[in-house]
Amino acid sequence: MKKKIVFLFSIIVFSFILSCVSSGKTSTNLLENNPEMRTGVLGNGLSYYILHNKYPENRIYLRLVIKIGSIVEANNERGLAHFVEHLAFNGSENFTENELISYFESIGMGFGPEINAYTSFDETIYMLEIPADNQEALAKSLTVISDWANGLTFDPVEIEKERGVVLEEWRLYRGVGGRAFDALMPFLFPFSRYANRMPIGRPEVIQNAPRERIVNFYNKWYRPELMSLVIVGDMDSVSVERMIIERLSSLPKSSEDQDALNIMSGQEI
Repeated sequence: MKKKIVFLFSIIVFSFILSCVSSGKTSTNLLENNPEMRTGVLGNGLSYYILHNKYPENRIYLRLVIKIGSIVEANNERGLAHFVEHLAFNGSENFTENELISYFESIGMGFGPEINAYTSFDETIYMLEIPADNQEALAKSLTVISDWANGLTFDPVEIEKERGVVLEEWRLYRGVGGRAFDALMPFLFPFSRYANRMPIGRPEVIQNAPRERIVNFYNKWYRPELMSLVIVGDMDSVSVERMIIERLSSLPKSSEDQDALNIMSGQEI
């Protein structure tokens, strides 16, 4: 019976992976071909996509897409992409500890449904949902996005507090589904980094990675040319585009990093 369950789980996971790959290609084509979308690339390399959509009413959805995930991690960094994502809510240049979440909760948004993020193999995505009739909320959201992109502070106290949170997520992942997924990956992706770069990471790295290593990971990979900002909602697209250009063009352009380029092209370092 257990073998049948694992076999069925393997089929479901494999089908899910194939559907994600397929749907990702389809979504990209739809975005590129939509004549109503305003797109552009800032001088620092950051791309943006803006689409007016009046349903649901009085809502704007923002997504900062970092085009890297656990696949780029070195052996002593396994789990740091996910760890950085957690720390993005624990202090930045313009928001102290808990201030970011407190502000959005003050305008009716909740952590989880409207303020969230996730890390996968190939991407890290930060998500905000705000009321469209609050111009301050949109301006504040772009400040948050700027901080996520280039303004995290990595307070040592917050790092130590967050280790326990991430380790608890790792423990929850160790159920039968997680263990089966770990066993399945080498068969799905033989001779590939995908086989041993689960986004949840390794507990020894999460527990012991020094602050310097975490900061170095952030500085290496949070590069404007690897970022896209997607904004969809009940808004004036021209005004939003102007705000993006004014507020995010100042993000510093990254210098070329050969180690990073090697990993992005599939080479080990």
